[in-house]
Amino acid sequence: MATGPSGAATALQLAVWAANAKGSAKAAGVVHDGVYGTDRLKGSQTWVDEVGADVTFTFTDGPVLQSMRSSGQGDVGLARSLPEAFYTGSPVLTPSLRGRHWGEYTPADLAGRAGEPNRHGVVLLKEQVEASDPMFAVGALLTSADVHRVGTRTEQDRVLTGYRGTVSAAHVAKAVAAGGPGSGVLPWLKESGTRVGTFEVWLGPDHLPYQASIRGDFSDGAFLATFTWSDYGAPVRVTAPPASDTWTAADVARLRAKAAG
Repeated sequence: MATGPSGAATALQLAVWAANAKGSAKAAGVVHDGVYGTDRLKGSQTWVDEVGADVTFTFTDGPVLQSMRSSGQGDVGLARSLPEAFYTGSPVLTPSLRGRHWGEYTPADLAGRAGEPNRHGVVLLKEQVEASDPMFAVGALLTSADVHRVGTRTEQDRVLTGYRGTVSAAHVAKAVAAGGPGSGVLPWLKESGTRVGTFEVWLGPDHLPYQASIRGDFSDGAFLATFTWSDYGAPVRVTAPPASDTWTAADVARLRAKAAG
């Protein structure tokens, strides 16, 4: 029975192999951020042959919701994540999106090099999309020095086995430097300012992750997220929004230059 660190690591590695054999899943979750508020997310993730995510957020409280309502966007936000860019959007056309549904953010934009004014809020959404990938929590726990089995429970006629551990930026950096797991987790920890987080993953008898929770203290407030996954192996294809329906940081820069005269 996988109880100690070595047994838990074996179980988590089996989860990686099982999930990679499937390559995709549907994701759902609830995220509470102490500064930005609470939202529910639902979407699809793919991580082997193609890498991407298509997620819908429904905001239920907090400053993000207030900002969206004041700009005419309502309660719902959209996100698509691809290796070359991250896209945020609204199902309704609003002046804040210059008559288009989507905004495009390249890695340079999100690093702040392009002067994108919405960077911080977009990074927040990107962090949530990344955390809703089942490989995220599993990869994080594979770097934990105290990961251990916490028991079993039955959900929807499936017996799940739970594993929990603390994850720190220092441990993840060490694991990545040694060629181990955690490459996707390290940027997330650095961007969020999280020094130590508690991760918990529940695996099914087929070794697949079906539930996870993440608790941590971000640099700007407490963070709590719970995720569930289903429909492993279902076809998922994530594409960039049409260019005609997208504005970019370069568009914003041109408008600013024109306004400055």
